[in-house]
Amino acid sequence: MKQDLLKGKTGTLSITPYLNNRPAVASSAAVIVLDKGGATLVTGYGSVNATTGEITYSLDSAYTAQIGENFQIQWTYTIAGTVYYQSSLFDIVRNRLSIPVVDDDLLNEQSDIMDGAEQFSGIVDSAASATLVDSDLKNYADDYWNGGKVSVINPATGVKQTRDITDFVQSTGTITVGSAWATTPDSTYTFEAKRGFARKIESAFEEMLIDVRSKGFRPALILESGELKVPLIKKALAMICRDFIVSPDDKWSKLANDYEAQYADRFEKIVFQYDKDESGNVSDSEKNQELGNVRLRR
Repeated sequence: MKQDLLKGKTGTLSITPYLNNRPAVASSAAVIVLDKGGATLVTGYGSVNATTGEITYSLDSAYTAQIGENFQIQWTYTIAGTVYYQSSLFDIVRNRLSIPVVDDDLLNEQSDIMDGAEQFSGIVDSAASATLVDSDLKNYADDYWNGGKVSVINPATGVKQTRDITDFVQSTGTITVGSAWATTPDSTYTFEAKRGFARKIESAFEEMLIDVRSKGFRPALILESGELKVPLIKKALAMICRDFIVSPDDKWSKLANDYEAQYADRFEKIVFQYDKDESGNVSDSEKNQELGNVRLRR
């Protein structure tokens, strides 16, 4: 899906190269940014994440003054001595839809999905009032556990403390929690970290925006992202439940189909406040724009 940059703001464009079905890390990257007509706006160099391979380029606000679709960025990068070329498109918009759903919204509807979340168990190396450190966690990328939950267990008493994970730093294997431990763990404690569903919510959101676009509505022209909340919850739960399926007729299969049907029903009933002329406001003639029938993706 195309990236959106906000009008008049510095924004970041990105790609991740893949070789042999895996992210590849480039040794260098150059970029050329073109306007809608194909004229060069600016040239520069991208930054390469040595862990994930993601290449990013920060486009200065001087080049985002004009709203429009299909600006182009041409990427040239080198991997293991071979030069590769790739192009991507982006839009400059007045408004960007935000994701109106968090893990708690999903758990409020289907609390047992956390039982199936990806998890890691280990022994605490050290801890402070609101952190936990385990060197074995260094195998996971920065922010990998963000939005999840971590429980520490006192081996002497069996008492468990559970907290929300607000940050994870790969280089030190450090988890930061949202509120201080009642009792700070020591190196005798075990712990269990469970990953949150932020990435699944993001994937569901991207799929839903494709459904929006398929009806001819540019997502950037929809001013109220809250309208998307309920269908997004259904779409995310459908995707999560589908990941948990073991057999065709098990509980998760039935839930996935049910949530997909709920998503389709909710999505078709959305009435957007739609800023067709990109003025930043919804005029009387633009109000209550219905999506109508649209082929929904699974």
